[in-house]
Amino acid sequence: MSSPLSVIFTKNFEDAINNIPERDRKRILYDLTHMNRQDILRQGHLQGELNYLRKMNNGDYRIFMAYCSECYKEFRHKINCIICDRNNLNRLVVFFIAPRKKLYRPHKFQKVDITKIKF
Repeated sequence: MSSPLSVIFTKNFEDAINNIPERDRKRILYDLTHMNRQDILRQGHLQGELNYLRKMNNGDYRIFMAYCSECYKEFRHKINCIICDRNNLNRLVVFFIAPRKKLYRPHKFQKVDITKIKF
């Protein structure tokens, strides 16, 4: 078993996770901080413009994240991530979390501009 990846949480994620019930919050944070490379690669990619993000379901929530190594190799010319560091690619960046029910209502969910995300 490989060791867990280092995790970077964006400000957007931190704000959203604080609005989640404590029991769910603890489970989600535990799962994210204990993910290794194989766990990340099992998660599916989003379709369309945000295809550099991976999605993960955890209970009633969907989490959007990127594995830096994969993102750097495949998408660095398409996006300009402000924390990209080619010397430290073995990490996970968690962008945001939302209730799955909310995501299935298109008018409630807005596209994410990665250049406007706060770290």
